[in-house]
Amino acid sequence: MQRPELKMDAANDLAAKIAAAERERAVWAEGRKGCRAGGIAALNPYSPRSSDHILWAEGFDAERETTKAPEWSR
Repeated sequence: MQRPELKMDAANDLAAKIAAAERERAVWAEGRKGCRAGGIAALNPYSPRSSDHILWAEGFDAERETTKAPEWSR
């Protein structure tokens, strides 16, 4: 049987991971919104050295890919 403090540590660890994932998803979604609002001229608001910069750029690129004209229409 697991000790209560180990269960609490596991629950806290899981809660922290969920919060981090939600924050990452929000930054990625900001990148998508930036693409829709500003197009190619949208500026990434995060420091180039931060992981948020990469997440924002990935969201931006994902949105740009979904709005790109299909190959057959070019």
